[in-house]
Amino acid sequence: MPFLAKKFAVEVFNWDASVAAPTAAATHPEQIYRIEVRSNAGVMLAILDKWYSGKWRQKVNEPDELHFSYPFDETTKTTHFDFPNQIWLYDSAATTPLQKFHIAGRKKISEDTGTRWEIRCKSLLAQLGRET
Repeated sequence: MPFLAKKFAVEVFNWDASVAAPTAAATHPEQIYRIEVRSNAGVMLAILDKWYSGKWRQKVNEPDELHFSYPFDETTKTTHFDFPNQIWLYDSAATTPLQKFHIAGRKKISEDTGTRWEIRCKSLLAQLGRET
């Protein structure tokens, strides 16, 4: 994880489904990211291969945040979008996750183009706030 010396949020990546590659401040913009859902014990439950509109934000002294959308009709995978399951974020070539997140919330969004889940996650640092 890069060191952040500013008080402002930094978007590590911002993936827009209308473009072919991540935009914003990714270290290597050509990277494609992989998202996995894992149990609290680290057992893989699903690979989310149809996610879109993702945003990973980092702030000093606050947990990282990850937001992304996922198609509602993928019911075999979306049943895992509950706390205490985790989201592990990888770049396509990595075997070690870039960051691990707890699922902080989900929201069902209905639009003309279809129904989707909007998933909100916070890094494992957020767990400290729940335990103190």
